[in-house]
Amino acid sequence: MRISTAQIYTQGVKSFGVQQTKLAVLQEQISTGVRINKPSDDAAASARILELEQTVSLNEQYQTNINLTENRLNPQETSLTSVENVIQRIRELTLQANNATQSLESRKAIAFEVDELQKELISLSNTIDANGDYLFAGHQSKIKPFSTNITGSISHVEFNGDQGQRLVNISQSRQINTDTSGSAIFMQIPAAMALNESADSANSGTGVLAPAHVYDSENYVADSYQITFDTVSSAPETLYSVQDSAGVTVASGNYSDSQDIEFMGIRTSVTGVPANGDSFTVSQGQYRDMFSIVSGLAESLRSSASSAETAGTYTFGSALTVFDYSTDSASFDVDGLNVNLNSNYTDLDGVTTSIQAQLDSLAVGEYSVTNDGSTVSIAKVVTSASSTAPVVNNFNGDTDLNATTIADFTAAGTTVSGKDSSSIHSDIAQVLLDLDTAFGQVLEARTSIGGRLNALQSQFDDNESTILVTQKTLSVIRDTDLAEAISQLTLEQTTLDAAQAVFARITSSSLFNFLR
Repeated sequence: MRISTAQIYTQGVKSFGVQQTKLAVLQEQISTGVRINKPSDDAAASARILELEQTVSLNEQYQTNINLTENRLNPQETSLTSVENVIQRIRELTLQANNATQSLESRKAIAFEVDELQKELISLSNTIDANGDYLFAGHQSKIKPFSTNITGSISHVEFNGDQGQRLVNISQSRQINTDTSGSAIFMQIPAAMALNESADSANSGTGVLAPAHVYDSENYVADSYQITFDTVSSAPETLYSVQDSAGVTVASGNYSDSQDIEFMGIRTSVTGVPANGDSFTVSQGQYRDMFSIVSGLAESLRSSASSAETAGTYTFGSALTVFDYSTDSASFDVDGLNVNLNSNYTDLDGVTTSIQAQLDSLAVGEYSVTNDGSTVSIAKVVTSASSTAPVVNNFNGDTDLNATTIADFTAAGTTVSGKDSSSIHSDIAQVLLDLDTAFGQVLEARTSIGGRLNALQSQFDDNESTILVTQKTLSVIRDTDLAEAISQLTLEQTTLDAAQAVFARITSSSLFNFLR
């Protein structure tokens, strides 16, 4: 076979290039520490490397998700721990107030602290996280979830969030909830005296019913009650009546916007202008909110008795001396409640809203003041001509300051002003039950959060192990074995040196040199 000089040069140069390419690849592998820098280096290994890198990337994202979820759950647990402490303090105050030796003043002082603890509860329920999101608002995380509103005479807390839950992936096959339902914790406390309110769908007026609550547990009778309004009666005022499920009227009176409506131990209120025939239903419910439980306790403590007084019917004014509230003024004492009136009914001291409303609704005439042992009421007895001078009476049996004797007084036993002792103890006993239920509700939520935090930590460790194992496998496939690469580099360098030496000898050979 004939080999030309050109062919020798061409083959030699090509071989040198191949050998130098091998050296360059080995040098790159040694300098970078990576054996496969492009798919062409090893196609099968490159595909496997992509799979392993994706696994590492996904697990690193899961770790980030876990950290973010912990940042969301930890403040929730802290807030609920504070809620538990507040409930525990309220329970201590409740037990303290249940002592029979407590005076009205001391119970009012306890009620004041309960009010402050109520504010703290509302503040805790509106806790925000580091991102400015409300913790207990569900999907409505930018909206304040709990707000205090007043409907009629009733102050109540409303929930403005939703039941939404955000699920976050913490592994390839596992999700975890980052939220805790504020509604379930604060607004859905199972209670024996819970109430539901509803408006008749046919109502055409603007009346709105406030949330009803049991203010007198001793006299509460569970039933479905209907409050109906009558604006076409012979009286100029709008009247209301309350009937139980058997159609028996249990309460009635003149309607006044935002006035308390009380019946069978229940208190509610209506605001607005009800149309004739409008009705609302108050029935037994399943849940109470934590805030109404606490505010109900404060209300009971303020209405407790201070001292024993005489019950009975007291009539001020007489057939000869009738008092005209439109022109005269008066002051009197109703079982320990000092009441001062002027001609415009505007100067009322120490009297409940319901009594004030009754006084405001009465016309000229004689009036009876009745204490049935739990409430004081005032009713018109006789309408007559007005007197020319004010009448000032004390209705505890003392001599009238104007030397006018009390025309009609009938003793009816011994009771106390405000709620009597047994009623207060009954209310407090129910509050204690509700507080224990609320505490259990919060504890259950905290347990759920704690379980999720433990699950996050466990999954974090699992993900970390997966990342380490995957990175080790990836290193075996992708990274350079330096000892092997250096040995291979030395071999390839020696081969190149030998090839170059041989090439030099071959190219230096010539026929002319041989002949010479």
